[in-house]
Amino acid sequence: MKRFFAWVGILIIAAVFLSLIVLTFTGGSENVIMALLFCVIVIPVMLYGYALILKYLRGRNKKDDQQNP
Repeated sequence: MKRFFAWVGILIIAAVFLSLIVLTFTGGSENVIMALLFCVIVIPVMLYGYALILKYLRGRNKKDDQQNP
Protein backbone atom coordinates (compact mmCIF):
# COMPACT_ATOMS: atom_id res chain seq x y z
CA MET A 1 0.00 0.00 0.00
CA LYS A 2 2.88 2.37 0.76
CA ARG A 3 4.33 1.74 -2.67
CA PHE A 4 1.02 2.63 -4.32
CA PHE A 5 0.81 5.97 -2.49
CA ALA A 6 4.46 6.67 -3.29
CA TRP A 7 3.78 6.22 -7.00
CA VAL A 8 0.67 8.37 -6.81
CA GLY A 9 2.70 11.10 -5.11
CA ILE A 10 5.43 10.88 -7.73
CA LEU A 11 2.88 11.14 -10.53
CA ILE A 12 1.19 14.15 -8.94
CA ILE A 13 4.47 16.00 -8.43
CA ALA A 14 5.53 15.14 -12.00
CA ALA A 15 2.23 16.48 -13.34
CA VAL A 16 2.65 19.70 -11.37
CA PHE A 17 6.22 20.11 -12.67
CA LEU A 18 5.15 19.44 -16.23
CA SER A 19 2.26 21.89 -16.05
CA LEU A 20 4.57 24.47 -14.46
CA ILE A 21 7.06 24.14 -17.30
CA VAL A 22 4.38 24.28 -19.99
CA LEU A 23 2.61 27.28 -18.48
CA THR A 24 5.88 29.12 -17.94
CA PHE A 25 6.94 28.79 -21.56
CA THR A 26 3.49 29.40 -23.05
CA GLY A 27 2.82 32.56 -21.07
CA GLY A 28 0.40 31.37 -18.42
CA SER A 29 -1.06 33.59 -15.77
CA GLU A 30 1.36 34.74 -13.09
CA ASN A 31 -1.04 33.67 -10.34
CA VAL A 32 -1.28 30.13 -11.69
CA ILE A 33 2.50 29.83 -12.02
CA MET A 34 3.00 31.07 -8.46
CA ALA A 35 0.37 28.61 -7.20
CA LEU A 36 2.15 25.73 -8.95
CA LEU A 37 5.50 26.82 -7.48
CA PHE A 38 3.89 26.90 -4.07
CA CYS A 39 2.56 23.36 -4.57
CA VAL A 40 5.95 22.10 -5.77
CA ILE A 41 7.62 23.42 -2.63
CA VAL A 42 5.00 23.04 0.09
CA ILE A 43 3.37 19.67 -0.65
CA PRO A 44 6.56 17.55 -0.39
CA VAL A 45 7.66 19.44 2.73
CA MET A 46 4.29 18.86 4.40
CA LEU A 47 4.28 15.17 3.49
CA TYR A 48 7.78 14.79 4.92
CA GLY A 49 6.69 16.55 8.11
CA TYR A 50 3.63 14.33 8.43
CA ALA A 51 5.82 11.26 7.98
CA LEU A 52 8.19 12.44 10.72
CA ILE A 53 5.33 13.15 13.12
CA LEU A 54 3.71 9.79 12.39
CA LYS A 55 7.01 7.97 12.93
CA TYR A 56 7.49 9.79 16.25
CA LEU A 57 3.97 9.05 17.45
CA ARG A 58 4.19 5.36 16.51
CA GLY A 59 7.49 5.05 18.38
CA ARG A 60 5.99 6.78 21.40
CA ASN A 61 2.99 4.44 21.44
CA LYS A 62 5.29 1.39 21.30
CA LYS A 63 7.25 2.69 24.30
CA ASP A 64 4.04 3.25 26.27
CA ASP A 65 2.83 -0.28 25.49
CA GLN A 66 6.12 -1.81 26.64
CA GLN A 67 6.19 0.11 29.92
CA ASN A 68 2.57 -0.63 30.88
CA PRO A 69 1.93 -4.37 30.41
